[in-house]
Amino acid sequence: MTMLILFELPQVMMMRMGMLMMMTMMILMMRRKLLLLLLLLLSLLLLIMSQ
Repeated sequence: MTMLILFELPQVMMMRMGMLMMMTMMILMMRRKLLLLLLLLLSLLLLIMSQ
């Protein structure tokens, strides 16, 4: 059972990531400036977490 859960979890994560990507693409089409701000915030968060 545990192996099955471990196997299914990455797929669910990929599905959610895909949905997020679709959402961001839609936002990109509508509002580019907003997306740029979000990307800047995400990059800053990644830099903070990596340190």
